[in-house]
Amino acid sequence: MKLIGLRGAALAAAVACGIGGTATAAMAALPAAQAAPAAGRVVLVTCAGKGATRPASYIITCADANDYLTGLSWSSWAALARGSGKEKINTCHPNCAEGKFKTYPVKVELWRPEAWKHHSGVRYFSRMTLTYTKAVPKGYHRTRVVDLVPAP
Repeated sequence: MKLIGLRGAALAAAVACGIGGTATAAMAALPAAQAAPAAGRVVLVTCAGKGATRPASYIITCADANDYLTGLSWSSWAALARGSGKEKINTCHPNCAEGKFKTYPVKVELWRPEAWKHHSGVRYFSRMTLTYTKAVPKGYHRTRVVDLVPAP
């Protein structure tokens, strides 16, 4: 049997016995680190450092814009956002200046909201999962995860 500590045991006993007041009191006693994350607006941080909600397009590679999303439509936007659109990736062949953009239909999931430093009450999505629904770009897998880190 796993040791769960006094607070966990008290909460489990209260729930098992159906004692709502005790369960509420036990949950109130939990440290802040175990409490649910604060609710607030969740945004996708753009290359310009702005918070966007349900954007129609998004540049993935800010340094050169050789990989971006367009035609985005969103079916949900909360702590997890889901949508679909097209990813446009520069082939960079023979070089990026002369390359052509290839288009890939994708499903998009934004997840793992984190507190956005210096933006009180606002969280930003720190991860993006792209799932290719048809062709997969050369060198990629059907699903890829992108780390999203806003500039300081």
